[in-house]
Amino acid sequence: MGNNLAFIADQLVFPDPLSEARIANRQAVIDQLEDRRHLAGCAGEVTLTPGG
Repeated sequence: MGNNLAFIADQLVFPDPLSEARIANRQAVIDQLEDRRHLAGCAGEVTLTPGG
């Protein structure tokens, strides 16, 4: 999850012509992970830590 959040943050800071599609793809992965976490009963917040 953290890697996907970091990737999106990087794409927002350093966009290129394909950034929009990459961000949408990573967001879809995050949404799936959140759904699975919810179904598993995980309620903790996922945060991005410096360095990964």
